[in-house]
Amino acid sequence: MSKTLLFSFFILSTVCIFSQENAVITGNLSDENYDREPLLFATVKLKNTCRVTQTNFHGNFEFSDLAPGTYTLVYSFLGYDTKEVSIHVKNNDMLRVNHQLSQKNILHQPLTSEHVAADTSEKLKRKR
Repeated sequence: MSKTLLFSFFILSTVCIFSQENAVITGNLSDENYDREPLLFATVKLKNTCRVTQTNFHGNFEFSDLAPGTYTLVYSFLGYDTKEVSIHVKNNDMLRVNHQLSQKNILHQPLTSEHVAADTSEKLKRKR
């Protein structure tokens, strides 16, 4: 009797473990401006979770064992604008996403020769 009960428990727990519904998100992150070059070691997060990964040498990333639902992917990379993308995964879904990041514009106004001349003369005044 106890062997039958133990065997039944084992079968039931195995079925429960393998019947869990898991989703996978894979993707690629590349540069928007330079021939879609992959962004190596960029950070990819699932917003409002503790799940974070980095892209590999080909710009690829993966999140596995996800519960079905809606997630927000947050892409970030030094010198690029951060991007958030909302996606929805279903039961046992394997979703592939490809996105690009654009470079940050760090100059708010054009640099002119007048700016350079003013900066140079200011440095010369400090040296005296």
